[in-house]
Amino acid sequence: MSNKARRRKKRQPRILKIGLSLILILIVALIGLLGYEKIRSAAPSGKVTSLNAAKYDKTSSWVSTWAASPVDMGNHNYTGTIRNLLMTDVSGTAFRLNFTNTFGNGGLQIEDAYIGIADAKGNIIGQNVPITFQGKSATTIAQGKELLSDTIKLTVPARTRLAVTFYTPKAIEQTGHWLANETSYITVGTNQATDSNTQGWLETPSWWFIDSLDVQASDTGTTKTIVALGDSLTDGFHSTNEGRYTDTLMNRLNSQKGNEWSLVNEGITGNQVLKDSPTNVAKNTYFGQSALSRLDRDVFNRPALKDIILLEGVNDINTGASANKIIEGYKKIINQAHTSGVRVIAGTIPPFKGYPTWSVKKEKVRQKVNHWILTSGAFDGTVDFSKVLVASGNLEELNPSYDSGDHLHPNNAGYKAMGNAVNLSLFK
Repeated sequence: MSNKARRRKKRQPRILKIGLSLILILIVALIGLLGYEKIRSAAPSGKVTSLNAAKYDKTSSWVSTWAASPVDMGNHNYTGTIRNLLMTDVSGTAFRLNFTNTFGNGGLQIEDAYIGIADAKGNIIGQNVPITFQGKSATTIAQGKELLSDTIKLTVPARTRLAVTFYTPKAIEQTGHWLANETSYITVGTNQATDSNTQGWLETPSWWFIDSLDVQASDTGTTKTIVALGDSLTDGFHSTNEGRYTDTLMNRLNSQKGNEWSLVNEGITGNQVLKDSPTNVAKNTYFGQSALSRLDRDVFNRPALKDIILLEGVNDINTGASANKIIEGYKKIINQAHTSGVRVIAGTIPPFKGYPTWSVKKEKVRQKVNHWILTSGAFDGTVDFSKVLVASGNLEELNPSYDSGDHLHPNNAGYKAMGNAVNLSLFK
């Protein structure tokens, strides 16, 4: 046996490790320091073929009510029960869930899948409804593919926490979303999918093997999807559960516009507009494919899509991209969106002086990009997040009251200010 094989054999399931609070804190700190290092490993293609083209039928009454951009999470030799907790945006009585094996190195086996309303600890409140696939309770999703479930009958109010539970008996390269901003739960090696509570389960800060949840709108065409496309500032890095700017914005949309809009978050911490960022499990870096590479999968495939909120570019700046290159990337996103009849609203990049990678040169790039966002007229609308978050009298630094401590990412108050800064009249 080779040394590499021996090391792999000895490796503990990482999904278990990240369930511990202390380890989560350490991982968060590590990513804050390493978020912009060059990663040498090779990136998987991530090209996905849907097994149900009906998902993308723009004439249907389905609307996206939750989503999370998948990345390669590495092979952690994990088998067991996963209970993903997620928050819906739109009320409804019929749902469908998309499972993903985008980055798998073999077939993803799913058994005993259920969905139900849950509390913050993952305990099921009421009925735990079986999820089926073409009428069957078990399925295998081929490498690099995804699978839409059968329609699920379940009455769910807007902004409701749901638990998606299933057993996976085979260890493969895992597809997931590292920074969930929602604590989910797992068991190791056991099938406990029918358990009503999570007593004795382990915590995990990630979502596993699920890509999106759609709801059937009560009135066709009245509910529309907004996709927030971005990096850690959209993903909510350094926020607590439901503390992202998109959570604040969605609550405002619900209170003022009723059940008319759904907002799904497609942010990936460390993500770039221009370049893919291969996974490096040893460094806990799961930054995903570039915004340009994942547009079709994460944005244009969302049913009832009407608007994109684009907030991305700081990682491109930190890895040496010029303002002109970033702007070229924006133009490609705009062109593809407008071709599809989708509007693009852009947010300016907040300041990050004091972050280890900041420099005067990079600050000039940020300001040039922001100037173009606000003055070019290329976007269908803009939100000046930078203006909202800057320190008084110093346009290069975050306001201390909004600074999480790393001088780049906001705290909960900062994310709330961002969500409150978006003019709801932008959404028509």
